[in-house]
Amino acid sequence: MCAPTRRTARHTMLIVLRGITFIAAIIAVSNARAYDWTEKSANAMMPACRAIIQSSPNLTGKAPFEVANCAGLVEGVAFGLLWSGSICPDPRVTTEQIVRMVIQYIDKQQPVRARQSFKYLAAEAIKKAFPCESK
Repeated sequence: MCAPTRRTARHTMLIVLRGITFIAAIIAVSNARAYDWTEKSANAMMPACRAIIQSSPNLTGKAPFEVANCAGLVEGVAFGLLWSGSICPDPRVTTEQIVRMVIQYIDKQQPVRARQSFKYLAAEAIKKAFPCESK
């Protein structure tokens, strides 16, 4: 019977470490909080967005993830519109200011529109707030 070589021992150790890493990843994912990635309506997103613009945000009942999700969605929509040349905002505008404009726009819509996609209404609001001048 042959004694194990260093190469075989190293190979076995790598396989064991990969297995441990795989099991740890499965455990981490199974304990992660599930998030509903379905399309959010404006009604569903508004409480989290309002928490952003409050002077002392009351996050009771609102997960920080949902608040960050609002800011991220608004910023993502604005960046996409900017990149496509659809808007021409002042370079000094902040995400908080854009969120405030989106909230005001959605609040002015008829209640039936508040059931529509938050991203769609945010895009409308941002386009109206930052039109490009025609030349």
